[in-house]
Amino acid sequence: MAATPDASAAVADLNALANRHGSDKGDAVGLRHGYVRVYGALLARLRPQPFKLLEIGLSVARDGRTCPSLAMWADWAPAADILGVDIADYSAFQRERCRTMVVDQTDAAALISLAEAEGPFDVIVDDGAHASDAQQVSFFALFPFLRNGGFYFIEDLHFQPREEPEAAIKTRQIFRAWAGGLRPEACARIAGRHGLSRAHVAACMAEISGLQFFDSLAPDRPAPAMADALLAIEKIA
Repeated sequence: MAATPDASAAVADLNALANRHGSDKGDAVGLRHGYVRVYGALLARLRPQPFKLLEIGLSVARDGRTCPSLAMWADWAPAADILGVDIADYSAFQRERCRTMVVDQTDAAALISLAEAEGPFDVIVDDGAHASDAQQVSFFALFPFLRNGGFYFIEDLHFQPREEPEAAIKTRQIFRAWAGGLRPEACARIAGRHGLSRAHVAACMAEISGLQFFDSLAPDRPAPAMADALLAIEKIA
């Protein structure tokens, strides 16, 4: 996953916008994850182009009107078509080239219906429930609707809600295993957990051209606890 020559400027601009709009993807708000260093570098080539971005999870404020990430993306990418989804209604958020929809990321049928109507997408960002099952349902539903050469990001892999079931398969575990080749029994376990066919799971994993984990840079948390917090997955071109 190589960054483009314009990456430094793209990262600086995206960080400033994250901070301005109140997104913790930057280095001044909330946990200050610093994820913009990854987004800006990997997406710099797309920035001036018309592209479609889907983000899952719209605000920690849960106020129905404030969507820091969507505002950040809209200002950073002047030709992008930006769609945000959440289990809460954010229709009060109004910004040019941004739309929101109420969708539960654990509802695979709803995600597929959304993607059939709105996709394909060039970029998908999962900043939703942070629960392993939710992340995996979303990935296996939406990855087929990511354009070739596109990026799928999953945030905050260092954290799962307290109600995470013991039987859940950790998302980091699945994608760490990808590099060495996901074994048939692992595909079967994932498929069984989510009511998918083994063939679908294997096909999605086979369309990954590369992936990389990045640490959160949250300065107030122990560095080891923030390791491998962000996952960037690139689809075959």
